[in-house]
This record gives sequence, C-alpha cells and structure tokens, in this order.
Amino acid sequence: MVRWVSIALLALGLFGCGQEDARRGADESDERANAQDSRPKGDDAPERPGRIILFSMDTVRADRVSGYGAANTTPNLEEIAAEGVRFADFYAAASFTLPATMSIFTGLDALEHGLWNEAAVLAPEVPTLAELLRNAGYRTQAFHEGGYVDAEFGFDRGFDRYAAYPQRKVVQESLWSILDWMRSAGSEPYFLFLHTYAAHDPYGGFDRYRREHPERGLPTREQIEQWRRKYPKREPGAPSHASTAPAEIRKLCTLFNQLADDNSERLGCGYNNLPSGFPDTPHFELDRAALLRGYDDRIRSIDRALGQIRSLLVELDQWDDTLFIITSDHGEAFFEHGLYRHDQVPFDEALRIPLIISYPRLLREGGVRTVSGITWHLDLLPTILSLANVPQPANLRGVDLSPRLIGNGEEPADRVVFPGVLRVPNEGM
Repeated sequence: MVRWVSIALLALGLFGCGQEDARRGADESDERANAQDSRPKGDDAPERPGRIILFSMDTVRADRVSGYGAANTTPNLEEIAAEGVRFADFYAAASFTLPATMSIFTGLDALEHGLWNEAAVLAPEVPTLAELLRNAGYRTQAFHEGGYVDAEFGFDRGFDRYAAYPQRKVVQESLWSILDWMRSAGSEPYFLFLHTYAAHDPYGGFDRYRREHPERGLPTREQIEQWRRKYPKREPGAPSHASTAPAEIRKLCTLFNQLADDNSERLGCGYNNLPSGFPDTPHFELDRAALLRGYDDRIRSIDRALGQIRSLLVELDQWDDTLFIITSDHGEAFFEHGLYRHDQVPFDEALRIPLIISYPRLLREGGVRTVSGITWHLDLLPTILSLANVPQPANLRGVDLSPRLIGNGEEPADRVVFPGVLRVPNEGM
C-alpha cells in the first residue's frame, strides 16, 4: 500500500484540525497501546542501556546515505546499521532545525511544543528527553554547534553541560574532546547528545570545481579576493552589495557562496541562496553536480566521526551496551522540484531522513535489519524511554518503536504523519 505524508503548511495556516485531529489522535493512541503490549517482557526484557548516544546529522537527507539508495557515502554508518535497524521511511517533524529538533527532545510536534519561530522558548512545564533521563539516573552531556539548537530556546534543559562549538567542529577538531569525555565517563550511565552542521550549506568544493572544469570560467582566488575587497559583506539587516554588483559578477559570487568552505568565506557581491530561476541557467547540471559532490563529502566527514565513536566504544568494551541513535533534523533539496535547501520544501528530499538504531545487546541476534512503514521524529522519545525503562509523559502521539526493532510489532495500517513546513519560499535574487 502506498504511504504518504500530508504536509502542514503552518506559515500559511494549512493544517489538519477538527474531526481529522480526533481520528488521528485515536489511531495513534491505539498504536501506542499495541506497542506497549508487544514490548519484551519478563526474562526477555533487556536491562537499560549503559549509554544512550543521540547523534543529529543536521541537513542530511535519506537518499544520500548508504543503504537508502545508490549512495555510498557512509560505510561506517552502514556497518552500524548491519548490527542494528534501519528505518526506511522515517520523516522529520518539520522542515527546519528549531522545531524538528525540539520534536526529538519532547515527542511533540511544532504546534504542540510551540517552537516554530526564533522568538519562541520551550514552556517550563514541557519535559525534555534530557530531563527525563537525568531524573532516571543518567549523566547528561551535549556537544552541539549552536544556531537553532542553542540553549536560548530551551535545548539545554536537563543537561549537566550543554557545550557549543563552531560549525563542523563536533566532527573535526573537537571530536577529540568528545572522545575524551566518553573515556572519562567510565562505567557511569550517560546520555550524550551530539549535533553537527557539517552537511549544512555552504558545502565546500569550489576550488576543486574550478580546477576540474576550467571550461566553466569560474573566478580565480585572486579575483575572489578582489571582489571581497570591493564588495565587503555588510551587517545583518543592511542593504547587500549583491544588488549593486554587475549581474555576471553577482551570479559567480552567488555560486561561490554555495561552495565556500564556511560562512566566513562568503562574499558580499553575491547572495547566500540560489534564485528560483537557477535550473534554467546554462550550466545548471554541472553546477548542481558540484553542489551535490560537496554535500556528499560533508556527509562523509560525519561518517568518519561516527566510525571513531564506534571504535572507541568497542575499545572500551562498551559497544554492546550502548543505545546509539543516528538521525537528522531534516534533509536538503537541490532543485528536484524546483526548490533549494529545506525551509520551504514539502517533499521527500527535505523531509525523508535517515534513522539508524543500534543496541547490539538487544539487536545483534534477534533484531530485524530494516523497518518499513511511516515513522517520524515524534516516535523517538517514547522509543528511547521504553528501551531505557523510563516512564513516558502522558498524551504523546508518537509510537514506541522498540517492538519493531525485534520483529514483535506490526506496521500501523495507513499511518499518516504531518510534518510542518514553516517558511514561505525565498526567491533569492
């Protein structure tokens, strides 16, 4: 049977309500009850995991990850999945980081937890995953890269320490600090949240693109530095130099800004977003291939970090007793439906994301390797709490997926989820 995702365009006020909400709530209550009945019991029920690691790969879509299609970018994650479970049809709760990640932390969708714009802060009465696990005796630690998962929104609640790092550092230089922290924890039970923007734009790869395709006529580094001096970046809110730069320079600067190594490299003579007419430009296919190649390389950098984390856990003889959840907040579009990035994209490239759950003590022998059927962010909190034998808050609409991990649960019939697409299209230049 075809599964589908109905999109709630919250910015436009288009979302399910009334009788549909009542039916949906009743259906999901039945799913939770059935899941509770099929959980392992008695001698078959595992002890709680000694460690719980939740890794959020910001902006990583499912079909660019090994095992979800033709991609061959994540061999370490594929190895982890071979001992765990891959969810084939897992969806984000929203199309951008703030509401999606808070849905992971609370088990609520954006309308329920309320964090669907930058002015919002999580209400104090809403319990978070870190609070619930800390109350259950887990030490709680986070290493993240700020932005829309910053402490100001309430993400730090329940963490003993909520440490912020610059973009991509969690999987690069700062990874050693994370590994040292894991060593120092010893046998103490802990919950560790890791988050990286490594796959977020800009994607890198400009110099390679210019070197491998001289026919494209891309500017040299010397030209780029000349433009940087002539068109300096302005403060946020101030008029951009991009609107005054000659059209050809503006187009090249805008392309460079997508392929820069990091945000600090971006040029004031171009925009940070590609225009809606980009697919009609003469070099579209070549440029798009360069964007995807940079994106894939960034995903590979995340995979290397995952491999180092796994290797350390094996070295410490802690791998079998670790619940390791690897997912994303949302995906990324590259004009598959004429749209770019993710904020305003109501399609699978922005909403269908990877989910791998590894818990070798439970799954190595008796687990299933792939779970089909619609699942989403709201299912993570009840699943983690179930595996940790921690009571879950009342009135959650997510489903405990732990029975599905070992083949006891059944796929919910005709399940429908409602991700939020929270921003209207940005036309760029």
